[in-house]
Amino acid sequence: MHLAPLGGLRRHPLADLFSNRAFRLLFGGRAVSLAGDALYAVAATWLVYELTGSTAYAGLASALASAPGALRAFVGPLVDRSRLDRVLVGAELAQALVVVVVPLAAWAGALSVGVVLVTIPLVALAGQAGPPAQNAALPRVVDGDRLARANTAFQVASRGVGSLGRAAGGAAVAAVGAVPLYLADAVTFLVAAAAFRALVVPAAAEAGGAGEPGSDGDGAADDSSGLPSLGAYVAELREGVAVVRESAVGAMVAAVAVTTFAGGASVGVLPGYADALGAPSLPLVGAGDAGTYGLLVAANGAGAFVGSLVATRFEGVPFGRMTAAGFGLSAACWAAGVAVSAPLPTAALFALAYVPAGVYNVLVLTVVQTGVPDGLLGRVTAVVGAVSSVVGPVGTLLGGAAGEAVGAGRVVAAAAVGFVGVAAAWVVVPALRRFPAASEVEPGRFGPGAA
Repeated sequence: MHLAPLGGLRRHPLADLFSNRAFRLLFGGRAVSLAGDALYAVAATWLVYELTGSTAYAGLASALASAPGALRAFVGPLVDRSRLDRVLVGAELAQALVVVVVPLAAWAGALSVGVVLVTIPLVALAGQAGPPAQNAALPRVVDGDRLARANTAFQVASRGVGSLGRAAGGAAVAAVGAVPLYLADAVTFLVAAAAFRALVVPAAAEAGGAGEPGSDGDGAADDSSGLPSLGAYVAELREGVAVVRESAVGAMVAAVAVTTFAGGASVGVLPGYADALGAPSLPLVGAGDAGTYGLLVAANGAGAFVGSLVATRFEGVPFGRMTAAGFGLSAACWAAGVAVSAPLPTAALFALAYVPAGVYNVLVLTVVQTGVPDGLLGRVTAVVGAVSSVVGPVGTLLGGAAGEAVGAGRVVAAAAVGFVGVAAAWVVVPALRRFPAASEVEPGRFGPGAA
């Protein structure tokens, strides 16, 4: 039998990415931070629900966690002008400092729902510069032809780590309570900060041939043009908003806002919905309704995780038609999950509903990162994130209140309408319906003055 030489074996597509030290550090820091975030998300929302027994308060907690994201658009111009490695480190350290307030309050015997609700937006506010900085850094450390795979890896980290973290969070809350998870989150922020401290991000002008930055780790390769004047800041902010408003990106944001609102409403009442479903007989997800809550949250993340894994297989598929069909399927799966109304089958169908969302998340980020010039990317992604962070909290607030009035089950069922809304938008709006495959988007397509 003839054996092929080792050099003839095919290399895994992700191997080239992880041979890049800068990408490994960026990916690793993101993954560790997300693991802590997943634990914290379960702990904070469940702790508020446990202290109050109210879906309205749980919705308020979710809204407070998301609302500071509305400020992300104002952070974008600063991110584009800043040394990205320092922004990444600072965001993690700031969150670590704030998140320990709840364990300290518990240790001092002063823990109350008020303390928890105050710290939730402060933690979120402290981390607002992190996501735009990560999105802006990725195309600077990865070559353009590997960007889709890099985004896939990022989404795998986001959804996979998030899904496992939320499932573990449900089990941990049931076993030891919510407060210890705050300490675990603080540790993950510190570990992520250490990874980002070792990262060197090349300046935008140097990023055309991304790969290993040409610095020894002191961060000197990054760009830093200082804080802008107020007039320059406003002008740069408007430029980012204009790119979103005048291109197909704006239509994409408007379409997704529908499901963001509906999804936010369901998140706000999910603890109450889990309470009504009862506990699954699976030790892995923990005993009691906290385990069911962790299972449902993890199911949503697991579905998006699977979608992110297979997303690159759809790079060559027309994005418009694929998105419309995918979110239509999501609506059907979500409605079926509500109709079944049993912890494990419902979780499985909710997971299936989020698979198309996972595919969309990877490819739309690739579309934006390819079509928006590097110098505008921080602003544009910040504006996009800010829109979701305005719509989402409104949904959670109204959803929590509606849960008190009509029941959590009906609010969760209404989330299917959000999926239908996205599918309809991608059918009705010509610019979306005719949108080409992600692999066919030309660099600079969404730049100033582009058609």
